[in-house]
Order: sequence, then C-alpha cells, then structure tokens
Amino acid sequence: MSDEEIGDFLRRFQHLRVLSLLRGGKLPNSISNFKQLWYLNLSGSSEHRLPETLRNLQILISRGCNNLIELPTNLMKLTNLQNGSSIKELGELKCLEGKLHIWMLQQVDDAQDALGANLEGMRDLKKFDLRWSDDAYGSLDERVFHQLKSHVNVCCLVIVGYGGSRIFT
Repeated sequence: MSDEEIGDFLRRFQHLRVLSLLRGGKLPNSISNFKQLWYLNLSGSSEHRLPETLRNLQILISRGCNNLIELPTNLMKLTNLQNGSSIKELGELKCLEGKLHIWMLQQVDDAQDALGANLEGMRDLKKFDLRWSDDAYGSLDERVFHQLKSHVNVCCLVIVGYGGSRIFT
C-alpha cells in the first residue's frame, strides 16, 4: 500500500486508540484525526512530525525511527517514550510531569547530548530513574551523569548501574 492509500484507509477509524505503523514511509496526515489515540508505535518508520492533536498519547514507541522531527508540545499524558535515537530529544518535552525513567544510559555517545535533555528545565517532574545496564564502566558515564542535572523540585532520584566514582549535585 502507498502512503496515500494507508492514510485513506486509516481515515475510517476516527476513534482509534492504538496504532502500530511498522513500515517505512511518512506518517499519514489522517493521524491528526485520532484524538483518542493513546498508544502509537512508529518503529522502523521514516520521517515524522507528530500533530498537536494527539493530546491523549501516553505511549510512544519509535525505535529505529531516527527521523522523529517534532513532538507535540502538549504531551502531558505521555508516560512511556521508547526511542532509539538521542537522549537530547527529551529537551523538547518541557511539560512532562510525574516520573521519568531513562534507561540504557551506557549507550549515550556524547555527554553534550545528555546536557541537551535539559532535565533541569523539567520543573514538574518529581521522580527520575536513571539506569545503566552495563557493567563496563567508562569515563563517559561520569560526564553523562554530570550533565543530567535535575530541577530542585525532584524529590526522588533512583540511580542503578552507575559505575562512576563521583556523584554530582
């Protein structure tokens, strides 16, 4: 099916709540009609700009989708973002609230990317869970950890698998 045919097909399902588009191609424009959508899997897809109308989106999976261009600014209900690209994309999600789990931190290649996550600017987050799942410690781990400064409103910080010798405040 072409991108246009998929878009025409999806237009019929305006009350869709769960959608997995596991293919190449662009996100169909008709996705902006899915105001009740709470789960979206874009794994392996190409260029995407998510519309502002996805206010109820809670779970976004975009592994292998390295061209996630833009996230809606109003993703307050998002509780699960699984993305295989860069940690710095978190910096665009300024309105996150509650808790944020960041796993696989050993895969961050550049400490500046961790700085770009701008955790310090996320004032409505109360809990951070930072996890390294690899026993191999590298000096980059300390630099990444140093850049992941949280806002003063955070009341709970969980750190698992961090191999560094220094904790930064």
